[in-house]
Amino acid sequence: MHLSDMKQRLNKLWWGLGSFCLAAVLLLATAQMTQAAEEELLAEDLSTSTKTAAQNEVIAGGIVAYTVALHNTGNTPVVVSITDTLPAELTLLNLSTSAGVVSSEGNVITGSIAMNPAESVMVYYTAEVTTTAVVGSLITNTVEIVGGSTHISRTATVAIIDATADYSGSSKTASRTGARRGQTIHYTLVISNSGTLNDNVTVTDTFPTHLTLVGTPTSTAAGTFTTTAQSLIWTGGVSATTAVTLSYSAASGQQRPHRRGADQ
Repeated sequence: MHLSDMKQRLNKLWWGLGSFCLAAVLLLATAQMTQAAEEELLAEDLSTSTKTAAQNEVIAGGIVAYTVALHNTGNTPVVVSITDTLPAELTLLNLSTSAGVVSSEGNVITGSIAMNPAESVMVYYTAEVTTTAVVGSLITNTVEIVGGSTHISRTATVAIIDATADYSGSSKTASRTGARRGQTIHYTLVISNSGTLNDNVTVTDTFPTHLTLVGTPTSTAAGTFTTTAQSLIWTGGVSATTAVTLSYSAASGQQRPHRRGADQ
C-alpha cells in the first residue's frame, strides 16, 4: 500500500471519529437540555403566596390578625413548610389553618402542608401587641415558605399608633323642631366613639328656660345620670368603635289639661 493511500485512510478515520464525537456531544447536550426543560415544566410554583395583616395600624395592647395565603400555581404536588418567629412586641393568641398541620412553641409558628397543583391554603393567626410598644415604631413580621426547590419570604408591617377617642360621628336628634306650651320633645343622643381609645366621658345637656326635664332618662351602657329641672349630665364609658345612646325628654312650659286634638 502506498504511503499516500495510508494517509487518506487515516484522514477518513479521523474525520469519522470526529464526527462521531461531535454527534455524541450534541446528543448529550440535547438530553441535558431536555431533562432541564422537563424539570422546569414539572415544578411547584409558590411565588404568588402572600402574608398580610388585617390592619396597617394598631395601638399598644391591641390585636393584629395575620393571614398567610399559600398558592401552588405549579403543576406538581409539593409539601410546604412555613416558619414564622413573631417579634418581641407580639404575643401569639390563636392559630388555625384551612389544611395541613400548624403548631406553635412560644412565639415560633411552624407548619407542614401538602399542596396539590392549583391549590391554595390559608393560615390564620392573631397576636396581641405589648402595652410597652413604642408609638411610631413598626412591627415587622416575616414568614419563611419552603417547598421543593422554592424558598421565599413574605413580610407584613404594622405601625404602632397612639390611642385616641373620636366622637366626630356623634349626633343628637329631637322628635320635633319646636314645641308649644305643654308639648314634649323626645331627644336621642348617640355618643359614637370611632377612635381607638376606650374612653370615659361626661355629657352635659342644658335646656333653654322654657323646657323642663320630664320622665326618667335611659342609656344603652352603664353610666350615671345627674339631673336638675333644666339640665342632664351623663358620665360613663364609651369603648373604642362603639356607641352609647341616651334617651330623655323635656316639656315646654306648664302642662295644660288635655284637649281634643292637642298634640302631646
